[in-house]
Amino acid sequence: MVSGTFFITWYFLTRNMPKQKNLTHLVFDNGSHESTGGQPTCSNSISIAKIAKAANLKVFQAENESQFEKILVKIKKLLGPIMIVVKIKNSKEASGRVSLKPLD
Repeated sequence: MVSGTFFITWYFLTRNMPKQKNLTHLVFDNGSHESTGGQPTCSNSISIAKIAKAANLKVFQAENESQFEKILVKIKKLLGPIMIVVKIKNSKEASGRVSLKPLD
């Protein structure tokens, strides 16, 4: 899911990212904002992986469970920052809003 919040958070994280040798971002991209009704995101036309590469992250992409497992093995030997983008299918059922409350 890609949203404005993602990009704002991304900006603040990338300011110090080169120092973060143990940081791994994991993005599950289903191409939609499921929790708000399934509206499409821009991830079909804007590459999250290219943005991460431009921020000097080591980037890996997976489209199935086997690829994802191989990536997990490979990154154990690497220093970060790292991003893994996993393309997933939309849910067949509409998901509800996130019900977790913020921590105090």
